[in-house]
This record gives sequence, structure tokens and C-alpha cells, in this order.
Amino acid sequence: MSWFRQGQAGGDYSRQIQAAQNVYINEGIRPDEVVQICTESMRSEFEKFSLTARTMVDERAREFLENYMIRQAEAAPQHASAMQQPYMQRAVQTAQIEYVSAGDPDLGAVLVDLLVDLSKQENRSMYGTSLQAALEIAPKLTSEQMNALTVVDRIHSKIFVWPSPAEMHEAIRREVVPFLDYLPQSILDYSHMVGHGVCWMTDGGNLSVETMFLEKYPGLFTRGFERHELPPDFPEVGGLLQPALRDPKRLQISVFSSRHLTQALEMNVVGLTPEQGEAVRRAQGLNIFSVEEVLKELMSENRQMAHLASYWKRTKISRIELSTTGLIIAEANLRSKVPDAAIMPF
Repeated sequence: MSWFRQGQAGGDYSRQIQAAQNVYINEGIRPDEVVQICTESMRSEFEKFSLTARTMVDERAREFLENYMIRQAEAAPQHASAMQQPYMQRAVQTAQIEYVSAGDPDLGAVLVDLLVDLSKQENRSMYGTSLQAALEIAPKLTSEQMNALTVVDRIHSKIFVWPSPAEMHEAIRREVVPFLDYLPQSILDYSHMVGHGVCWMTDGGNLSVETMFLEKYPGLFTRGFERHELPPDFPEVGGLLQPALRDPKRLQISVFSSRHLTQALEMNVVGLTPEQGEAVRRAQGLNIFSVEEVLKELMSENRQMAHLASYWKRTKISRIELSTTGLIIAEANLRSKVPDAAIMPF
């Protein structure tokens, strides 16, 4: 059974695995060698189990390896030779054992995605060691807890360059809404997540979803302004102003995110004075929506955002910050369900 949406379903394994075989043969290691390498130590873990359990072990082990080889062939065939490295073989064995024990396709899909990512990295790089940590920690989390990491990653941790409100709403529909029906319902879930190092709790923050969107993306929630609303000494720098997204007869700052505008002003490649930079910052916030209007629009475009807004206020999700490992698991969980999601580096 293929866990991935882009994969072929039942009966097509022979063709799919053949594609994976071609990749592995070209890279110097055959599929049967992969199977042998990955299952020898795994079987020793379960040799004392009952016959029924060992049968399940063999079925799940095969299922996991098929999904891994398919995913490697589809997503990163040029890195298949990493399987010859000891760290990669150990990682595959560890992930396989965890899936065999759990039998959870959601977990299996996340582990497979982490393995493919690991195949692209140097063993002792920062990202490589974080991926290996994620492979050990992900099996200790529930699907709901991983969904919470993904939602925080999309809503809070990352800043996206959405070119329009419509693009923002589409991204929310594709990359946030699928996770909203299955989120942790107990306060202990978040304590458990903190205990495993995927996140930590902040003392402050606790902004509502609508306030967070407004503060992060004022350029997507502005009605624009007339030129006479700008101060007389407003810098006339090419590309700084553009027709307003919601009313092309008006103007707005061409950088939509407050953080990106701050970064641009700090770099100051166009030589603005501090006073001019502050004028630009103030202009970005001219005639922006109220928080109530932001929530109304979010809910009108994606009705399940009402559920998220309520959940955000009554649980600890609004207070968590993701660790490196948490970010990695969040994105692997996202890709397992939305294969073509926008993935951003740390």
C-alpha cells in the first residue's frame, strides 16, 4: 500500500518498484541489497515474538521498504547512493523498526520523508544530525501532535511571500486546513511535545490568529492609500510603491510582510535615512483592516479557520515555539499529506 498521494495504488507495485530498481542499480546498490541490509537487524529485534506478530512484522517491513524506495526514486533518485553509507543504513533500520512496531501509515509516511531528506545531507551537518534526531523523536509523537507542529510552522513560524490575498487563502486551504480536524485536545499533549524537545513554551505571545496575520502581513490586509496621505518628504524610490491589491486606483508599499520590510530597511540598499525608513514602515500600516475584519475574511475563504481561531485561543498552541527538530517533523508531516507544499529553509 502506498501512503503517498502521488504514488500509484494497489497492484502497481511491480511497475513502481521497477522504477526504483533502475535508480538503485544505476547508483551501485540493488533493491534486494537494500532489503537485506534493512531487515537483518530488524528481524533480530522481533525473533522472540509470537508467530502472528512475526507475520505482521514481515508484512509491515516490506510495506515500509517499498514506500521508501518509491519515495526515494520519485523525490531524490540522485541521492540513492547514500544508502551505502553506515549512517543511512542505520537510519533506515531504525525507521523501519519504528514503523513495524506501530503500523501507522501516517507515521510511516513521515519517517520515509525524513529518510529521503537525510539522503541529501552530509552525515554530520547541522541539518543531517537534526534529521537523525527527528527520526528518533517522530515515533514518540501522535499524529495529532505532529499536526499541531505543522499548523504552528505554517501559521506562526514561517513568513511567506504570498503575492495576493487569493494566494494566501489558497495556501491556507492546501497547507493548513487538512490538519485542523485532528489536533491535540489535552493540555498534556503539549507538555509531552515539550518533553521530547520539538517545541518550548513562551511566557508571552498568545496572539489570536487574526492578530498574528494582521501583524505579519499588513500588506495583504490594507485598503491602500492616496498619495496625499504620505508625508511630503516620503522617499521616491523606484519599486517602493505599487497599485493597491484591493483597489488598483490607490497605492500601497510593495513589500507585504512586516518582517520582510524590516529586513529590507535594515539592509538599506537604497540609502534611506532613518526618518525615511520610519515613514515607509508607517505607510505599510495605513488603512489596514481591523482584527475583526481579518478574521471575517479568513473564515469566509476557509470556514475551518473559525475552528482554528477558537482552538488557538483556548489551548497552549499559541504559546509554542518550534525547535529545529520540531520544524523538521512539521515539514515532513506536511509533505506526507501535501507533496507539493511550499517548503522553506530555516
